[in-house]
Formats: sequence, C-alpha cells, structure tokens
Amino acid sequence: MNPKPPALVLGLTEEEAEARKQRGEGNLSSSQVSRTYGDIISENLFNFFNQVLFFLCFILIILGHVTDALVAVSTVLINVLISFVQEINAKRKLEKIAILNRPQATVIRDARERTIPPQEIVTGDIVVLTPGDQILVDGPVVGENPVEVDESILTGESDPVTKQPGDMLFSGTFCVSGRTVYQAEKVGSASLANSLVASARKFSRHYTELQNEINLIVRVIMLIAFYFAFLFTINSVIKQVPFPEMIKMAVVIVTLVPNGLFLSISLSYALGAVRILGKGILVQQANAVESISHLDVLCIDKTGTLTTNRLRYDSLLPLGTSDEKAGKKMIADFAWSTSSPNATTTAITEAFAGEKQSVATDVPFASRHKWSALVYSENKNDVIILGAPDILLTQSSQSGLILKKMKVLTDRGLRVLLLGRGSVRDGFDLGGKLLPRTIEPLVLLALRDELRTGVAETLSEFKSAQVELKVISGDHPDTVSRIARQAGFPDKVTSISGPELTQMNPVQFQHAVEGTTIFGRITPVQKEEIIKALQSRGQRVGMLGDGVNDVLALKQSDLAIAMKQGSQAARAVSDITLLNNSFSALPFAVREGQRINNGMQQILKIFITRTFFVSLIILSTGMIAGFPFSPRHLSLAGLLIGGIPSFALVLWARPGKVPRHSLVAQLIRFVVPAGLTLSLMGLAVYLLFLSTSSSLMLKIFTSMQTRTAQQALLHAQTAVTIFIIFCGIFLIPFLSPPSAWWAAGREENRDKKPILLAWLIFAAFTWILIDPDLARTFDLAPLGVINTVFLFLLSILWTYWVQKLWTDRWFEKFFGLKSL
Repeated sequence: MNPKPPALVLGLTEEEAEARKQRGEGNLSSSQVSRTYGDIISENLFNFFNQVLFFLCFILIILGHVTDALVAVSTVLINVLISFVQEINAKRKLEKIAILNRPQATVIRDARERTIPPQEIVTGDIVVLTPGDQILVDGPVVGENPVEVDESILTGESDPVTKQPGDMLFSGTFCVSGRTVYQAEKVGSASLANSLVASARKFSRHYTELQNEINLIVRVIMLIAFYFAFLFTINSVIKQVPFPEMIKMAVVIVTLVPNGLFLSISLSYALGAVRILGKGILVQQANAVESISHLDVLCIDKTGTLTTNRLRYDSLLPLGTSDEKAGKKMIADFAWSTSSPNATTTAITEAFAGEKQSVATDVPFASRHKWSALVYSENKNDVIILGAPDILLTQSSQSGLILKKMKVLTDRGLRVLLLGRGSVRDGFDLGGKLLPRTIEPLVLLALRDELRTGVAETLSEFKSAQVELKVISGDHPDTVSRIARQAGFPDKVTSISGPELTQMNPVQFQHAVEGTTIFGRITPVQKEEIIKALQSRGQRVGMLGDGVNDVLALKQSDLAIAMKQGSQAARAVSDITLLNNSFSALPFAVREGQRINNGMQQILKIFITRTFFVSLIILSTGMIAGFPFSPRHLSLAGLLIGGIPSFALVLWARPGKVPRHSLVAQLIRFVVPAGLTLSLMGLAVYLLFLSTSSSLMLKIFTSMQTRTAQQALLHAQTAVTIFIIFCGIFLIPFLSPPSAWWAAGREENRDKKPILLAWLIFAAFTWILIDPDLARTFDLAPLGVINTVFLFLLSILWTYWVQKLWTDRWFEKFFGLKSL
C-alpha cells in the first residue's frame, strides 16, 4: 500500500535527474566493501616473509646460484598461483550475487515511485523512507509525517531519534518507525557522514578464534626463525663459512615460517563461501563461514524463521457495545488509513475492505512499545490504538476477562491484537511515548502464522550439530511457545516474557536467560541484553533477524544472520544473508564451517610438525657438524609433504563438531611426539651418512670446504631429506584416518582419499629420485637403491613408533595431562 505523496513532493522528472547526473551530482562513492584484486595479490605474494625470501634469492642469483634461487621461489609461486586463482574465482561469484543483495532506493520521479540503485540518486531527488530502510544520502525530511531514526552509527546512542519535517537525515542511519520522504541534498562524497560511513563499510578484517590462534603460532615460529638466523650468522662468521652458503642457510631458515598457512586459510574461506552460496547463503565477511562452526547458541525470531512471515486472518471478537460488523469496519479503517503498513495491517486489508480516513496524527508501530495509533481528522479528541492486549489493558477494569479470552487464542498459537479507543487529553503523548490512562476495548483480533515447510528437520539438524536454539519474539510467550512446539521444539519448553525479565535483578536475569528457550514480548534492547548475558558465560552466540528491531541484537552477536527479504538495516549489519529467506539452509552452513575448521586443523598439523622437526634437526646438527638442508631440499619437502597435502585436505575436509579446547592444545598432542621422534631419527640418519671417517667429520665441523667434504655433506643432506619426505608421506593418513590403526586412538573417518594421495606423492617422489635431471634440479645426490630402501624401512619404523606413542597417550601421561 503506497499512499500518494503530498502535492508539493512530486520529485524530479527523469530528464532533470539525467541532467544532474551528467553534471556530476550523482551519488557516486568509492567505498570498498571487499578486497580488491591488488589486495589479494599483495597479501598472497608480497607479504613480509615472501619479500625476505625473494631478496635472499635475488642475492643467490647475483652470486651465480640460479638454480637454488629458482627452486626456492618456484614452490612459493606455485602455492600463491593456486590460491590466487581459486580466491579470484570465488570473489567474482560472490560479488556477482552481492550486487543483487545491495539496498535499493525508492525515489519519486514524475510524481511516481520507482526503485533505483543508490548510486543513481541525484541532488534534489525525493527519496521514500519506510521502517528498516537505510538512509542513503544526507537531506531534510520533506514529508508530512515524523519518523524515528537510529543514529547509533553517528552518536553511539541506540535510542531512536524523532525527526520532524525539516530535520536533517544522515547517510548510514536507519529508519526505525514511520514513513516519510526526504530530499537528497548532499550526495556521494559531499555527504556529511560519508567519511564515517565509508570507514564503516570499507573492507576490514575481523579475525576469528582460529585465525587468532594461527597468527599466534606463526608469530612464535617467526621469533624462533629470527633467533636461529642470529645463531647461525654468528656461527658462520666464526667458522668463516663462505657468503653464498650463509645466504642458503638464511633461505632455509626463512622457509621455516609456515607462510602457506595464510594461503590455505584464505582458500578455505573462499571455497566455503562458494559452497554455501549454492545453498542460497551469501557471506559478507569470508571468515563468517568458519565462525558459524563455533556457535553454541543461535537466537532466532519466530516470524520469518519458524513461520513464513505471512499472517492470515483467523477470527474477530467484538468487545463492549460493538457488534461484529462494526468491529470489522473499525479495524479495517485503521489498517487502510495507516501510513506505515506492516505484516499485521496487510493481513487485515487482505481480509476486509475498509475506508481510508483522513489522519491528523499517525504513531507507527514500534517494537519497544508494541502498539500503533491513529487520530482521525474528523474526531481529534479520540485516539484509536492497535496493539498487544496485555500492554494496552494494564489500567482497564476489563483486563482480566479479556486476557482470559486472549489466553484461549494464544494457546492455539494465534497472534492476538486489541483495538481500543482512548482520549487524547487523557495523558496520551502525540510523540507516541505514552498511552492514554484509560483505554476502551473495542475488538479482539486473532491472526494465524504459517509454519515454514521443513522447519522440524532443520531443528533436528541443529540439535545434531549441538547448537542450542532460543526463540526471541515480540509476540505473546504463549503464542510463541505453541508455534515452537508445532515446529518441533519439546512439549515442555520453558518460556518467559519481557515484562517478567524487567522485574529481575542481574543475577536472576542471567539465570532466566540460561534456562529459558522461548522469550516473548521482548523489546529490541532486551534482545541485546539476552545476547550479552549468554556471551558473559563464554558462549558464542549467533542471531538471526530480519527487522530493524533486531539490529541491536545482530550487532551484539558473534555472528549476525539476516534474511534477504528483511530490512536494509538488518542486512547492512549482518555477516551472512539468507538469499532464499530459508532458515533450513543454515545447518548446511554450520557443517561447512565445521569442515573448514577441521580442514585447517589438519593443515596446521602438517605445517607445524614439519616446522618443528626441521627446526630441531637444524639446531641439533648445528651443534655437531654442518647444515642439514639446502634451499632446494626444503623446497621439495615443502611441496610434497606441505603444499600438495594442504590443498587436498582443504577440499576433502569433513564436517564434525569443533572441539571446545584450545587449538594449541590439540596441536601439541599431535606435533610433539611426531616432531621429537622424527628429528631424533633424522639426526641419526644425517650423522650416519656423514660419518664415513672421523677425519672428514673434523673437516666439516671446522668448515674446511674441501670438495670431498662438500660431497659427503650433500650425501648426508640428501639422506635426511629423503627420510623426512618418506615420513611426511606416512603422516598424511594420520591426519584423516581411513581406519582405526591410522586413527591412533582418535575417531576414524573411513576416507580412503588420503591413502590415495600418499601413494600419488610417493610415486611422484620416486620418479624424482629415479630421473637424474630431476634429482639434480633438487640437489639430490645419488644414494643407490640399497640406501634408499634402508631409509624407506626406517620411515616405516618411525611410523609404527609414533602411532604407538599416540595410541598410548604417551605425551599426556608423561606430563600428567588430561587427554587432549
């Protein structure tokens, strides 16, 4: 229902609008809401660690060690290229859909309302504003009706501000209630709030718990690498190691930092966002896909979630002296006369024909007071009020009888409203702050919600994912409880009302929130307080809402989810938007988030284990003799047992409940036994192949760079490189166990793909060892079949050793820890 605009507010003509656009008076903005292609290239390719590596490789090239430099750089470039291509593809798909999800503007041109993209607004345009709309440009209210606006983005205050005709509206704020029109006065970069809005809307990175822990791990490893670099620099100067060899050592130490983790997590988020996009879910922040896997509680509104957000007329009960015919006319006239239609008035106008009355005062419905009111021009002494019976009848002598009648209806799951009449002079506030002290009940109206299809299955999936659901609604608790039970909630579900919560002290409030599932008659501020109460106990809370009354709770939540058909205000603050307005799509997003989290844990185990045992081998050999790796050796190892498995595990990761204990604790249980045992055996292999004679050991230890010593050193480096690659291949099935043996006391997932991947990597590595050109490319000395088989058998022995340690919980028992 779109009322005709006032005669003085006819808007521009299309010709005037086009002329102003050509003069540069359009609403163009340069705010960036996602990473640019340049940002993606810069973050993936030119981060700090890569820049250091590129610099060292450049020095190697100048010194004539071209192959060493190219091999070291090529593995980084391969990882970057794969990640870049995948992320760019994901970005294009997401942005293509995001364009369709952007807020639209309704303007009046040629005396008709039309919808246009916000950037098409020009100076002088008349813009229509309804509840939930985002104010897109600065300008004064030129309509006849006041509106309430949420200006928290500018002031930090959540209380709505009433804007009268002539008052200024600012871009980035939201309409809470009322309907009016405003004139675009300052558009684009000229708007007063443009800098603040641009800052709020441009791409910014908000880290999840997983990202914070990864950042911590990488920083710790970075400090260790710097410490190693310092030690080996001093050692090289004392032993007079040639400068090219010092640079090679530096390259090896730089590659200890698991820089590929950042590529892997970016790729995981991008692929996850594309997967859930196929289910009709658009993410605003890529890491929101992972955040949803951590949810303990999801708060939802009844309307639009359990129900279809479409009301149907059920019944009408006249009160007092009114008969049914008169009651229908009164409530129909009210619905047809309001300037701010909503789902309730739409249901009434669809059920009854009414007559639009001339209105002197219009108080739109607002969630915080649960009623709306009209004062007709023909009788300015009376105010007609439509709202919740239990709110309107607090002073009425008939309240007991009427509330009993309402109870019968709410027990059937019906939404019940009361139409009443009061005197304007009896304490009524024209601004909509206070009701008349005495209200005469006229009509009791019952409306019926439609349950969404498949909602019971959706609730069951959330239960399986161990996500607790709480329903927060503005309707009566009995109505909400009945519909919740119809949808699949338990019969003995607990409920409470907003007025009851208001009477509680903070401790009682906390206990009530924790033990209650259904919340009714809740105001927007109370929704926010419920979220805070749950978060104060360490729970991670998501909020699903679609109205402007949900904005405070959405902002407060750890994960904000909005419906596409919801208000612009809700969509603007959300992390995730449900494009099909379907609550049933969310369990898939939860599973996808779990898949990402579990996949990243597997990748972390790969990178951290490799970094741990390589660091220990370098440190141990540095105390004894020589340096155990060349840049080409670690580049090969990084590719075969780091880069390739990590990309595969991202694609093959499976969903499952994310453990609550620290990621660092889980990594310690896996990494320490594997790293310690592998480094001990790796050191033994290095020394075994190095110690062909005691005199040679002495020469290497004192850095006498004879040809024989260099060949023996390369021989030992090759042996330890082959050994750690064999062990790394055997490590892959432990990450995603295909059987109970590989699970080593953990849960198996019976996925055979990791075994297949291990065989493929083994075949590729065997080819490299057999082919002389490839072996030379990676600086591998020929060891012969017998030595290679010996190293392979040693890697099998290590595999059985570490499996036994994991199965027997050696690490936990040794340190007296609970099972991690």
